[in-house]
Amino acid sequence: MWCLYALSQAPEIQTKLRDELLTLETDTPTMDELNSLPYLDNVVRETLRIHSPVASTMRVAMKDDV
Repeated sequence: MWCLYALSQAPEIQTKLRDELLTLETDTPTMDELNSLPYLDNVVRETLRIHSPVASTMRVAMKDDV
């Protein structure tokens, strides 16, 4: 959801990503084919950096640490 929102806010990035995706010769790419797309990887990583899937974690010590 966040990736699609971010792409809707940046049409030049959306166009560049679309151009890279259209280089694939199939409508059902394999994971190896998707992994070979550097711009797609950058878009996904940047989206996860900005919109973290886990906002925070709550940790509780089970025993005192000295």
